[in-house]
Amino acid sequence: MIEETTPLLKRIDAMPAIPWNDFREATRITRDLLAELANDKNSLRILTDRIASSPELLAQCECHELLERLDLYDGRDRNFQIRFNFTTPNHSVRPHDHRYSFSTFILRGKYKHIWFDPGQAIYDNEADEQALNHLDKNHPDSETGVVTTRMTPLFVTTESVGAQYTIHHSTVHATITTPESLSIIIKGPGEKSRSLIADRESGKIWWRFGRQMENLDRVNSKKMSFEYYQQLRSKLSEWGITQ
Repeated sequence: MIEETTPLLKRIDAMPAIPWNDFREATRITRDLLAELANDKNSLRILTDRIASSPELLAQCECHELLERLDLYDGRDRNFQIRFNFTTPNHSVRPHDHRYSFSTFILRGKYKHIWFDPGQAIYDNEADEQALNHLDKNHPDSETGVVTTRMTPLFVTTESVGAQYTIHHSTVHATITTPESLSIIIKGPGEKSRSLIADRESGKIWWRFGRQMENLDRVNSKKMSFEYYQQLRSKLSEWGITQ
């Protein structure tokens, strides 16, 4: 059986590695590609539908408290992955960074985006082995030394449909979204072992690691079922994101 494709998807398959060590060039490449994808509903439909026949892609799709993600394309051999990020109805100002740099294109809804000066060193006071005991808000890290009140908002932007931005992995930011917002992202490879999550209201700190460092219970707790994937796929069609 010949896999359904498009000219854009063929070009993605033939893309060379994205040079994230040249952040400006990686930004240019990924933002141009996202703009093309956002306007190619057929390619987005094909990528979304492929998850149904790819256990590897489905296994990478995850449900978190503030977002749910569909992994559309795995190009890790060339330094990138493509994902849909669906926001949930839950909202909290959580300054955080990422293990990787990424570019995003907003397809639906609005994002209030807060950019922070962290005000302190984040990773200097603790080994990964200790941080691995603190992977969610119910198991916060009280020994890290990171103080949320030192994190100062630098500026706030409101990003609407069609907005694009690129985030370096060292950036600390937070987003608050309107219900059922959606973005598509292209992410680079992990450039550090963990990233920080801070809750401004409670002052709690916890960490996020790559899946290869997480225990099986943590991995299983965020797995997306095939049935829920089908619900998200239907939403994309209903919203006119895919065709």
